[in-house]
Amino acid sequence: MSTASKICLVPISLVLLSMSSILAQDLIAQPIPPVDPPSIGVSFLRLLGALAIVLALFFAGIWLFRNWQRLSHHEGQGPKLSVLETKSLGHRQALHVVAYEQQRLLISSTPTGLSLLTHLATADSEIVNRPAKPALPLPQFTFVEALQNVISRKR
Repeated sequence: MSTASKICLVPISLVLLSMSSILAQDLIAQPIPPVDPPSIGVSFLRLLGALAIVLALFFAGIWLFRNWQRLSHHEGQGPKLSVLETKSLGHRQALHVVAYEQQRLLISSTPTGLSLLTHLATADSEIVNRPAKPALPLPQFTFVEALQNVISRKR
């Protein structure tokens, strides 16, 4: 900007500033009409609505915090690490067959820690991605049958 245009802008800005102060004084001089306060019922409903929104955001945040890993998996990809089978050997001792991608490992767990026993033969992708099944199916009893079994054992 040239110096001449800067000099022309100064009087224009002073005129605008004086006009805005005149308008502001006119607005201040006008009386503000009184506003009726909202009823107690409306205030209570607004309070409940605000509380519901805050609680919904809170629980949504908790759900996202707990499930962020499940949401971050891409479609078509199964988990890379899975426990294929577990066999208990006694008090706090067990053998685990663990699969990671195409590798299978035999791991033992004891009260003192975990140890790698051996690498197993590589597995097919369908075997690695299938969920582990329970060793023995649980019997399906009704409550009455289970109660009669417990009573007959005590006699």
